[in-house]
Amino acid sequence: MGKESKMSDNVFCIAWYENGMECIINLSDIDKEFVMAKIGGHKPPQSVNGILHLLTLRARANAERGMEVWIIKLDESVTEEELVAWSESNAQSLVDTVRANGEKVAGVDADRKKAIV
Repeated sequence: MGKESKMSDNVFCIAWYENGMECIINLSDIDKEFVMAKIGGHKPPQSVNGILHLLTLRARANAERGMEVWIIKLDESVTEEELVAWSESNAQSLVDTVRANGEKVAGVDADRKKAIV
């Protein structure tokens, strides 16, 4: 398989507002857990669509906070822990990277909000 198919298996939702990070969620892991729970007859965790829907509602309901919700495909070697560490050491750099390479799901106009802190 080519690199492109590997990247599609590592999708993150990253949300922030004017004072910092809101969340970093590995959607690929959530999707796998959801499917396995359904197959096994167990109560599934929140679905990817459910998570995105809740974050979209949160962004709309709290527009004054300037919240943005994005999804981004990353190389399979990137972990959620690495993204959290990046956000703690240089949140603005992470936000800039996500804006340049991700897809906006919800939130304020990214051109209006240039800084999160």
